[in-house]
Amino acid sequence: MGARLQPLIIYITTAGVAGESIYQETHQYARRVVEGTVQDDDWFVYVATLDPDDDWTDPAVYAKANPSLGVTVQLEELIAERDRALAIPGRQNAFRRLRLNQQTEQANRWLSVEEWDACCDQSLTLEAFRGRRVFAGLDLASTRDVTALVLLAPSDEDGVDFDMWEHYWVPEDGIAKRSRDDGVPYDVWRDQGWLEATHGNITDYDVIRERIREYADDNGIGFVELAYDRWNANQLITQLGGDGLTCVPVGQGYASMSGPCRELEKLIAGRRIRHRGNPVTRWMVGNVTAAQDPAGNLKPDKARSAEKVDGVVALLMALGRAIVHQEDSDRSVYEDEDLFCLG
Repeated sequence: MGARLQPLIIYITTAGVAGESIYQETHQYARRVVEGTVQDDDWFVYVATLDPDDDWTDPAVYAKANPSLGVTVQLEELIAERDRALAIPGRQNAFRRLRLNQQTEQANRWLSVEEWDACCDQSLTLEAFRGRRVFAGLDLASTRDVTALVLLAPSDEDGVDFDMWEHYWVPEDGIAKRSRDDGVPYDVWRDQGWLEATHGNITDYDVIRERIREYADDNGIGFVELAYDRWNANQLITQLGGDGLTCVPVGQGYASMSGPCRELEKLIAGRRIRHRGNPVTRWMVGNVTAAQDPAGNLKPDKARSAEKVDGVVALLMALGRAIVHQEDSDRSVYEDEDLFCLG
């Protein structure tokens, strides 16, 4: 009898993220075969990647991870993607995994504070929001923590897609201890009017409800929708719905957050979002870390972020709803209605 034929199995992949997975198991075994610590003549392994000491920003090393550089992949294309990754930290891990074949951690430091500062316009006032369509995001956090409301108004001004306004609440009791123990100037921000302290040791949701009503009634702001996280929000959201607001729950996973995350990156990099320089938001922008799945989708990672990020989460929820409405307005009527012919 002739020799028995063996099936040929081919694995082709770019690098993945650190952690237990079928990719990680296969990658580690392949590495051991290459290094000679495992003898397996049935395996042929070829790994094209950077060396550990290589600078991932240096185009001179890109050929190591791209054997067909200049044929199927062009150096100019990689340099352009590198520049975007340098401008937007949340894109660095994806660039390094998918273009340079480097394994990365799942969590990214996400936004650049310097890029955020470049979007500041201290002349922006609440009066600028009067009479405009506004999408709001509300992150209630816990009753003893920071609650964030973000107002996002689409803009018709050249070079600016959105104007942004923030309102934060914390319980009054505990501000001094937090400021002292955490080194975060809640007391200064309260005194300067950047956040509001509610009486007692838990956030007063009645105050939040009243402030939101004041934005609509006293400041003439037209709420299109208020986006919220379902967690711990039932009573307040029911009350706000009774006040006439359209409240929409928004999930906190990749499916709901990745689109707004990518859009926010572009808005900040292009300086197309305008804010007034609230230091609470600036602090949160510097705190936020992004988790990334193997497909490159992003979401804020509260567990791994350095500190509070509620304002960024509220901004993303508001932006997500604004995107949905923009997509709906761009749809042709013929996508939803049948075509009639008149004879």
